Amino acid sequence: MYKYLILIFVGYLLILSCNKPQTLEGDWRTSYFNGEAISQLKFFFNDFDLYTPTKYVPLIHIDKGHIEYALGIGLNKQKNFLSSSSNYFLSSSNILTIFNNEDKQSFKLEFSSKKEFCLFEKDKKVVCFTKINSIKECQVYSIELKIESEYYNHNLLVSNDGHFSLVRKGIKTDSLNQKLSLYEMSKINNLIRLVDIETDRDSEQNASGDYTEYELNLQCGEKNINRKFLGLRDISFGMRSLLLNMEMLSKAEYKSK
Repeated sequence: MYKYLILIFVGYLLILSCNKPQTLEGDWRTSYFNGEAISQLKFFFNDFDLYTPTKYVPLIHIDKGHIEYALGIGLNKQKNFLSSSSNYFLSSSNILTIFNNEDKQSFKLEFSSKKEFCLFEKDKKVVCFTKINSIKECQVYSIELKIESEYYNHNLLVSNDGHFSLVRKGIKTDSLNQKLSLYEMSKINNLIRLVDIETDRDSEQNASGDYTEYELNLQCGEKNINRKFLGLRDISFGMRSLLLNMEMLSKAEYKSK
């Protein structure tokens, strides 16, 4: 009788372990995207339609309660440097609801393994993600970026201690030196960790038409990249995210201190 009760108890524990819900928290790499699904969505992640395996692979970071996507969530291009994350709720029936300002949309979430899940909208597969090991952060970094467009020239400098300097000429002509907030510093650190310096250092780029020119000097520990980008064509997801967010930071309104 005693052994029988033990077997029942062990079986119960096994059932509980098998039914243990999968966790969404961590870093995820896109492994599939259905470009035809965009027209059916209220909103989604910007630039996912550029998904090209090995060349342009979007990444997301999920914490408890929110999804971080470096290029913003929603069909309208991100305009605010600080608006790259959205809240979400995952129900007990695996319905993932993403909130975008006043709007929201729900997807059916299905895990194919502990390290891969897909989102479905009306039984149509929209996107799949594969979990990756935690991305290493730069303990020491600096960013020097010159941005030249038809309308303005911006030079900015950011260091890991939070020092931020900016010189602007064009639509707005001014300069400033200030300390970034802890939240802004965290956002920049997250952007840098997405960049594969060695790949972006040697990547080929074909520029066409009008473009904004970016001259970047990024120091991440002992690694460094120093090169010009003629627009955003043919560059990686991580580099696109860094350049666009730094450009938005350079365009922001700042109060004099």
